[in-house]
Amino acid sequence: MRKIILTVMASLLSCSAAQAFWPEASESSLEIGVGYRQDRLKWRTSADLDSSSSYGSSSGYSSSSSSSSSSSSSSSSSSEERTRVGFHSDLEWKNINIWQIELRGKYVTCDNIYLRGSADYGWITSGKNTDKDYVNFDGSGCGYGSGSGFEFANSHSKVKGNVYDVKLAVGYQFQMCDDTFSIAPLIGYSWHGQHFRDSHLRQSFNAPVVSEEVAQATRSSYYYSDYSYDYSDDSSYDYYSYSYGGDHSKYHTRWNGPFIGFDFDYSLCCEWNIFGGYEFHWAQYHAKGHWDLRSDLTNGFNHRAKNAYGSVFDLGIRWELCDCWTLALRGEFQWWYADHGHDRSETAYNSLGNVKQKCFLDIPVHKIRWDSSSIMFDVGMVF
Repeated sequence: MRKIILTVMASLLSCSAAQAFWPEASESSLEIGVGYRQDRLKWRTSADLDSSSSYGSSSGYSSSSSSSSSSSSSSSSSSEERTRVGFHSDLEWKNINIWQIELRGKYVTCDNIYLRGSADYGWITSGKNTDKDYVNFDGSGCGYGSGSGFEFANSHSKVKGNVYDVKLAVGYQFQMCDDTFSIAPLIGYSWHGQHFRDSHLRQSFNAPVVSEEVAQATRSSYYYSDYSYDYSDDSSYDYYSYSYGGDHSKYHTRWNGPFIGFDFDYSLCCEWNIFGGYEFHWAQYHAKGHWDLRSDLTNGFNHRAKNAYGSVFDLGIRWELCDCWTLALRGEFQWWYADHGHDRSETAYNSLGNVKQKCFLDIPVHKIRWDSSSIMFDVGMVF
C-alpha cells in the first residue's frame, strides 16, 4: 500500500510540474461511459495432403507444410498411386454479448492542436463458438469430386471472457461556420484485443470411409483437426456425439497498428450537438490459442497476419446540461479483416543427450474477420 501511495503522489507532482509548460486549453473534456457491445470473429485454416502406403503412421504430418512436402514427394515417386486429400477448418465466435465501461478524453489547445485518447474494457456475458472440419477428396473412387467438402466433425461451445481497446491520436482542429462546425484530421495508434474462453463443449463426428487409402490418409491426417479422436473404418457413415464440461479452449487476439481519420462536431443549438468520426487502421494480427482436446499441441498454437486492415465509424449526440456537465449517446461500428496469415504450432519435442529438437507445424490461416458494434451512454465533464 505504501508503494502505491508513493507512486500516486509522484505522478501528481510530475503532472503539476508539466502543467506549467503545457499550452493553455481552449477546450477539454473527460467522459466516462457504460454500454453494450456485440462482436463476431471467424477464421479458416487449410492444408493439402497426399495419401499413400507411407501415410499409415501419424508421424507423416508433423514438421512441415503439407502442400510443399506432397509436391516434392509426388515428383520423386510418380509411379506410386496417391490420393490428394485437403482439410480445412472454419471457426467462428458469434453473438458475443459484452457489457463494457470506457474512459474518453479530449484536449484542444489555443493553437488548435487536437489531442484525443480513449480506453475501454468489457466482460463477455454470453456467446457461442462453432468449429467445423471439412475434408476434400481429389481422385478416383472417392465419390466427392474436386472442390467439394464433407463435414466430418463439428463442435459447439459457450463463450465467456473479456475485451479491451486503447486509442491515442493527435491532429489539428479547423473551426468553420462561425464555430458551429469543427473537423480535426488526425493520426494515431490503437490496440484491440479479445480473450475468449470456451466451455460446455459438445462434439459431433460423421466419418465417411470410401476406400482403404482414404481411410489411412484421414486417420493419419486427423491430427490436423482441432480434436483427437480415432474413428473406426469399418462403417461408411458413423455418427458420434460427446458433451464435456468446464473450460476446454482459449483464444486470445490482438490487433494493433497506426491509423488515420477525422473527428467532427456540429452544434445544432445552444445545448445539443452531433459528433462522430472515422478511422482507417493498418494493423498486425496476433493470436494465441490452446485447445485442451489437442494433446499433440503441448504449447497451443499461434496466429500471425501482417496484412490486416480495419475501419471504425462512430456517431453520437450530446446534451450540455450546464457549463460543466454533459450527457451523450454514442454508437460505434468496427470492421476488421486480415488474410495470408500463418498458424504455427509445436507438435513434437525430442532430446538426445545435449541435442534438442523441436518440430513445428506451419499451415495457412485465411479470411480472419472481426465485426463489432456498440452503443454507449457517457457522462462527461468539460474543463
